[in-house]
Amino acid sequence: MSAACVSKQRKYRNPPHYNLNKPYVIKLPAELNEISGMAYYAKDNSLFVESDNKGSVYKVLIGKQISINKWKFGHKINYEDIVVRDSTFYVLNSTGDLYAVRFGLDSPIVQKFEFPRKGNEFESLYYDDSLQKLVIICKDCKLDNHNSVSTYTFDIQSQAFEESYVINSKKVMYEFGPDATRLKPSAATIHPITKDLYLLSSVNKLLLIANRDGKIREMYSLNPRIYNHPEGITFTPAGDMFISNEAARFTPATILYFKFNKNGD
Repeated sequence: MSAACVSKQRKYRNPPHYNLNKPYVIKLPAELNEISGMAYYAKDNSLFVESDNKGSVYKVLIGKQISINKWKFGHKINYEDIVVRDSTFYVLNSTGDLYAVRFGLDSPIVQKFEFPRKGNEFESLYYDDSLQKLVIICKDCKLDNHNSVSTYTFDIQSQAFEESYVINSKKVMYEFGPDATRLKPSAATIHPITKDLYLLSSVNKLLLIANRDGKIREMYSLNPRIYNHPEGITFTPAGDMFISNEAARFTPATILYFKFNKNGD
C-alpha cells in the first residue's frame, strides 16, 4: 500500500471507555435483517429486540451459539424501538405511537397510545429514570430544522404525551459543514454508570454523548465499514454496550458488543 493511500485513510476517534473500532460481532439470521431497536434484559443476560414490519418481540440469548425466541403482538407496520419496564414492552412506531405489550399464557395484551400530532417521524425511544418517563426523539418532525431536534415524553402513569427538551444540533452542523444532513437520531439510551445520554444516528453515522437535557458534549464519527446501518443501542448495568446494524446489501444484520473499560479508553 502506498504512502498516499495510507495518508487518506480516515481515523475514527473513540469515546471514553469504548473502542468503537474493535467490536465483537454477532451475526443475526435473516428474520432480523431489519433489527431496529434493542433492550438489555439483566435477569438472563439477553437482549429483547424488534424488527421493522414484523410485529414481533424477539429474545436473543447470546452464547457460543445465539438462541432466538419470538412472540407475535402486532401487524406489519414500522416498529422502530423497544423499552422493557416491569414486564411490559413499550414499542415505538415510526409515527410516534406507542404500544404497551404484555405477554400472558394466551394472546398478548396490547394497548395503543396514539401520538397527538400527525405527519412526524420517530425512531428513538428510551426510559429516563430521573423523570420516570419514556422519551421519544424526532427523526424528522415538522417543527424541526437543521439546528433543532424535538423530543417528547410519555408518562406511563397518566398515559399522556408532553413536549420535552430540544436538542440543539448547531454543533453537529458546524462540525460537518453546511451540506451535512440534518441530525436524524435512530436510537438513544441512558448510560447506566455515567448517566449521560447516548444518541446514535444511522443517517449521519454518528455517536453523540449529551446531557439529559439534550446538550451535545461529544461527537464521534462511525466507520461505515463497521456501522453500515446502526439502528439500536443499549447497555448492561456494568456499562457494556451493544449496537445493532440492519442488514446491508452484502452483509447480514449484526449486533456489535463493546466491553466497558472503567479506566478510560
